[in-house]
Amino acid sequence: MPTPDRKFPRIVSRSEWLEARRRTKNDEESFACERKDLIAKWRGLPMVEIDKDHVFEGPNGKTSLIDLFEGRRQLLVYHFWFQPGEEPCEGCSLWTYDLGDLGGDFASLRKYDTTLAFVSRASSAEMEGVKKRRHWAMPWYSIVGDDFDDATGYAGWAQISIFARDGEAAYLVNVVPFDDLKNIGNHWSLLERTPFDVGN
Repeated sequence: MPTPDRKFPRIVSRSEWLEARRRTKNDEESFACERKDLIAKWRGLPMVEIDKDHVFEGPNGKTSLIDLFEGRRQLLVYHFWFQPGEEPCEGCSLWTYDLGDLGGDFASLRKYDTTLAFVSRASSAEMEGVKKRRHWAMPWYSIVGDDFDDATGYAGWAQISIFARDGEAAYLVNVVPFDDLKNIGNHWSLLERTPFDVGN
């Protein structure tokens, strides 16, 4: 029996449990339909051109937003809260661990023409130190200047900015704010937010 100092669900008969589970399943199916409608709305969002030459710094020097795509059609940028001289955000670190595939390949995304990159305010040298200690190998870049935060509406802590590319032109399509990141933890939930239906 449950100990009295802990709150457990009610204990009922199997028939009562089956009825309660049936009602919940109906709610789940309704929610799934609503989510499909929401995904369609995400994919139907307009986009705005990023018309400034934003600069990032990685282990191989300075690079551009277009370069972050690595030639792919879609780009997901995770704004990882890591300020110069400080420790990386614990929540961002847990999210990164949970995502997995930290060997840097992210093949599950790249096979769908999508690149995932991380950006922070800390220096590239600080990021490389964290990656070495944690055995991470994902692409992680230092933001040079303030314009990129302004362009994506980033307000601190964490965010995913979603971009599409047409040749050498990059467009901001959507953002996933801090409060919604807990609902994203695998490549399927990431791809749901992207503009192109790439088979997911």
